[in-house]
Amino acid sequence: MDGGWSSWSGINWSTGCSTTCDAGIQYGQRTRSCTNPSPRNGGKPCSGSINGDWSDYTAVSWNDDCSTTCKGDYGIESGYKNRTCTNPEPAYGGKDCVGESFATDIRQCTLKECPGICFTL
Repeated sequence: MDGGWSSWSGINWSTGCSTTCDAGIQYGQRTRSCTNPSPRNGGKPCSGSINGDWSDYTAVSWNDDCSTTCKGDYGIESGYKNRTCTNPEPAYGGKDCVGESFATDIRQCTLKECPGICFTL
C-alpha cells in the first residue's frame, strides 16, 4: 500500500517576538507526515516534492550610525534584515529557495544630541 499525506498540523508558534512593543514578527511552523496511510508491504512513500519558500524578513537591525553630525540635519542610516528558506523547507527532492537570504535597508535619521559645533561630512 502506498503512503498518503496526513492533514497539515496546526501552527506551532515560536515563543519570541522580534520586538517588545509595536508590531513585530513571530515565526510558526506546521507539519504533515506520510501516515494517511503509512506505506506498507513495499508500497511507495508519499510522492510530491515540496519546494522551499522564503520566510518573512526579520525586523531590520539598524546600525545606529547616522551620516550627519548636526542636530536638525537629516542623514542616512543603514540596516540589514534576514530571511530563511523555511516556509516550507525543501523536502522530498524539492528545490531550494532562489535569491539572497539577507537585504539592506536605509532610513532617514537625525542626531538626538548635538555637539557645540557642527561639521559637514
